Amino acid sequence: MDETIYELVEEIARSLVWFGAAYYYLHDNAEKDEVQVASFATDRMFRCLGLYFQYLPKRSRSHWDKEDEVLPREIRVLDKTKLMYFRLPRFIEKILNNQNKTLATLDKYHGASTDFFPHATHDNPNPVNYFDFRVWNETVDLALYRATRRTGWSGRKYGSSKKSDFFDCYRLIKFRRNQITLRDQILLQLSDELSRVGRCYNPEFRLTISATSALPSIGELDELSEKLTREEVGFSEIIDFCFKR
Repeated sequence: MDETIYELVEEIARSLVWFGAAYYYLHDNAEKDEVQVASFATDRMFRCLGLYFQYLPKRSRSHWDKEDEVLPREIRVLDKTKLMYFRLPRFIEKILNNQNKTLATLDKYHGASTDFFPHATHDNPNPVNYFDFRVWNETVDLALYRATRRTGWSGRKYGSSKKSDFFDCYRLIKFRRNQITLRDQILLQLSDELSRVGRCYNPEFRLTISATSALPSIGELDELSEKLTREEVGFSEIIDFCFKR
């Protein structure tokens, strides 16, 4: 059961980070007398007037005893009582949007420093360039570091003089903290969605899923961050805690 929940949470987290939402549906398999949970492609789901629709393009179905069957396009109306919807927490969504806006701007003007080269003319075949590329690079790097501060992603170049073990460990703790926040929110939503869907089978059904003490918690990371600030913990201890637990 723990392994199933772990894989489900990991799959939901991946969908939330990429698309901001995740959809799952409970199928009643009468032949095997069991209920199966299936994920839906987020880009093929849409909602209108309180109804959920799924778009299916043309596709083929293989058969071992006959030729492949070509299935036409379909738009399915889904039973929302068996549909589970997961959304990205607003806190995570906000810091990701702010980061990605800055990263998109930096990508747009990547290499734009070459536009400041003066063009050679007949009267001035060797123009002098007063553009300070050092200031340009430092400004771009500073914007990158500030944009990734809250997410905890280390945007610094490997050989940067500003990169240090303290910087790496501090960013690692921040990144791990955001991961745990997302994990706890997914577990909370998963408990609510499974409880809601389960009431279709049993009105008194209620399910609660939470992380055990064997998994890292936000409190432990906050304590580790305070120790790092006071220089009471080593870098290797932080790395082992973030990667081995």
